[in-house]
Amino acid sequence: MQKQFVLLALLLLTNFTTFAQTEEESLEKIRSIYYDIKERMEVALTTEYPEFYVVKKEENALNSSMPGVGDYYGKTEKWYVPDEANMKIRGDGILVFKKCNFRIAGRNRQEEYVFDEGKLIFCFIKTGGGEYRYYFMDDKLIKFGEKRGEDSFYKKEDWKLILEHAKS
Repeated sequence: MQKQFVLLALLLLTNFTTFAQTEEESLEKIRSIYYDIKERMEVALTTEYPEFYVVKKEENALNSSMPGVGDYYGKTEKWYVPDEANMKIRGDGILVFKKCNFRIAGRNRQEEYVFDEGKLIFCFIKTGGGEYRYYFMDDKLIKFGEKRGEDSFYKKEDWKLILEHAKS
């Protein structure tokens, strides 16, 4: 009986260790992709033939006050690379990065989304209520991190909504 317990404990410990290593490897890969994309974006801003196609959209570009909301302004950037295999370019290419900045009633919200092969792998949201980081692998949340502010808004359970909203 004691032998079986020891074997079961060793088996569980081995599985947990493997899972922890796999999660850490996934997080390192996500971080590497993030910093690589950010570096390539910086280069694209100064090169004659950038590898990206960028679509920018402004909301309430006149900065007029909106009934029930007040001060409101939003800007979204989507960065694409060509999908040469399917002959799709420009805004029909592969989305690799999305950045949103909003000012609503005097409050700011910043969002960054990073994609790998068209799938969301990372989301960063910063509001007056805190900072939130969502890490994804195969459309599943693998890690959630937060730095709470005075009125925390986002929660770990919001990950499915984040996935849904990311490409819109």
